[in-house]
Amino acid sequence: MLTVFILTAVFSISIGVFNVLYGEILITGAVENSFQAINASDHGVERSVYRDRNVAPLANGYVENRTLSSGACYDMAVIKFGPLTQISVVGWYLCNNPTRGVKRAFRVTY
Repeated sequence: MLTVFILTAVFSISIGVFNVLYGEILITGAVENSFQAINASDHGVERSVYRDRNVAPLANGYVENRTLSSGACYDMAVIKFGPLTQISVVGWYLCNNPTRGVKRAFRVTY
């Protein structure tokens, strides 16, 4: 009977350690995907600000969807109110997989 209790305790501890390690492995994979999503949204902000300031002013309500060579995507929207311009960019990685996709966003007002 004592052996059964000891084995049950060891088994319970082992399952707890496994759950912690499995969660950490999932988080580690999400970090790489998160980096790709942040990179996509940063790319969208840089491209949009450059186009608005150096090429031609972007119109109020302008929207752009783009897929990058890394497989990440972003949606960009421009809102102009008075002298201010607000650019909102939502970047995500694994665009075609909504259950595993990661989204990150930037909003710039100048």
